[in-house]
Amino acid sequence: MKFLDHRSRSWVLLRRKYPKFVRREDPELLSLLIGGIHRWFDFFGEKPWSELYGYVDADCMKHREQRHHIEGISACVHVFTRAYGPQYQKIIRDIAEDHVAADWRGEIPQMGDYTVWFWKERRGY
Repeated sequence: MKFLDHRSRSWVLLRRKYPKFVRREDPELLSLLIGGIHRWFDFFGEKPWSELYGYVDADCMKHREQRHHIEGISACVHVFTRAYGPQYQKIIRDIAEDHVAADWRGEIPQMGDYTVWFWKERRGY
């Protein structure tokens, strides 16, 4: 369900910020781009935690440590700009930033922010 929520948010974002671009681009291509970005961010959410971390902890969302931060956004922009072309770079960054910010109530953490304090005190996990 979260994946569909993110995709819908991305379409709204693109239509609001880039209406001319959205009208002239192939909607199937944009749909592939949007879906690909969200799958890329949540790739580790599909993996068993025991496989990733060597333990299972149902009280945390540790898959976000992998890509849900400013460094992950930069990596996403790099990966998808190479795949789709530089004309999409700004759009890719906007979608990536929105994905991370939506999960963190408007914030974009850095990779180093994922500490015990961040999870327990700030996020309540």
